[in-house]
Amino acid sequence: MTDDRSARRAFTLVEILISLTLLASLFVLLGGLLSGMSKVARLAEDDSLRDREINFCFDLMRKELGEMILDRKRLDYDLISGDGFFSYTTTRPELLVRNSIPGGPRRVEWRYDAAAKTVVRRASMLAAGSSREGGTPVVTSFLEGLAAFEVYHFDGVQWLRMTGISEPVPATLAIAVRLVFASSNDSAEQCIYESAFILPNETFYEK
Repeated sequence: MTDDRSARRAFTLVEILISLTLLASLFVLLGGLLSGMSKVARLAEDDSLRDREINFCFDLMRKELGEMILDRKRLDYDLISGDGFFSYTTTRPELLVRNSIPGGPRRVEWRYDAAAKTVVRRASMLAAGSSREGGTPVVTSFLEGLAAFEVYHFDGVQWLRMTGISEPVPATLAIAVRLVFASSNDSAEQCIYESAFILPNETFYEK
């Protein structure tokens, strides 16, 4: 008497090994894909944070330069710049640390730190009636991974880069700052951010 039921057939060892090999290959491919997606997301997040920090620094410079006071006969009340830095005196209240510096003119300096690859902002109050700095300055570092910090002034025709150790900025209606970063993908390309700041109209008028 014959059995009409289909004969059950078990998997052979070779078939099991092939299945396991294919499954392992799929896991490897999936792991590489997830790792690549995670790296892209991390780089995008880093770029987003850097963009926000750059915008914050540019906005801070713009507001402080908009309330800059200048006296070319007094060094600490002059607009000074050089290779990788510039400094000015402003009446705008300190924003980074509340109540850290009382009201009054403040000397602000932005200087590139090549060793740390950051730009350092130093703000200190000027003692009333003198150029002497009073109180504890507020020192803050920004923009990790910065490759270069360049300052330019406009002579009415073209933008000229400030170089040298330190010198007064020539009479100008605007200055500009260029930030240079190395590319995040290890290529030779650079990421450049620029912003120009129009100075108060009366800044360089003779008093």
